[in-house]
Amino acid sequence: MASHPLIRPGDINRATPRAKRLAKRHLIKFGKADMAKVINTKHQKYGPAAVKGVKYIQRRYKLTVDGIIGPNTWKVLEYARVRPRVPVLTIMSRNQWAARTPRGVERVVWTSKTPTRVHHTDTGMPTGSGKALIESEKNIMRAIQKYHMDNRKYADIAYNFIIMPSGRVYEGRGKAVQGAHTYGHNKDCGIAFVGDYGTDKLNTKQVLAYKLLRRKMGVAGGKAYPHSDTSNTSCPGDNIEKRLGL
Repeated sequence: MASHPLIRPGDINRATPRAKRLAKRHLIKFGKADMAKVINTKHQKYGPAAVKGVKYIQRRYKLTVDGIIGPNTWKVLEYARVRPRVPVLTIMSRNQWAARTPRGVERVVWTSKTPTRVHHTDTGMPTGSGKALIESEKNIMRAIQKYHMDNRKYADIAYNFIIMPSGRVYEGRGKAVQGAHTYGHNKDCGIAFVGDYGTDKLNTKQVLAYKLLRRKMGVAGGKAYPHSDTSNTSCPGDNIEKRLGL
């Protein structure tokens, strides 16, 4: 690989547009789309917006934070030559799956240390593909809610969120709402996976969705527990407990 020039803030250099393109890719990967958006990759001048982005990247990679694009900074920028895949979390709202109105809603406070209680629904899997698959997922959500409200007499579906094999997350009671998922621990975040994970196995999409969901809800710093820790049950199944290290 040819050597790269040293680029200092304010410099005008033919290599600057490439450096800025690579920097934008890193920033997007790090969730800094707004910072990336203002970097103009058409100009050869290494201006303030690009310098700010490079400094952020240097900080993330524990380099000297000076905004100078030297050998070490070029090296980390080159990691982005292949456009990174940005993990996407898809959450289907209650409106989207046509949830019934709950009988009551009790708000709670979640913090970075709030525990997560992990379950499986012990139901069948959704079927079909494309739109048919999404409709099947919605039908499962409505069936679970009906069972919980009509048979178990809960105020609403028990869980805060439900993860499908597709990796789509469905909003149950939602963020920071007391659930009915774990006796004595219903103020915690209750996440369920659709299926029976005594026999079914988690796929990569589900694991990624679970991790991203906990981060988005701000509870990733809390410990995650299987339902079996607090009840005489096999829920959420050995395959979930082993895959998630519960």
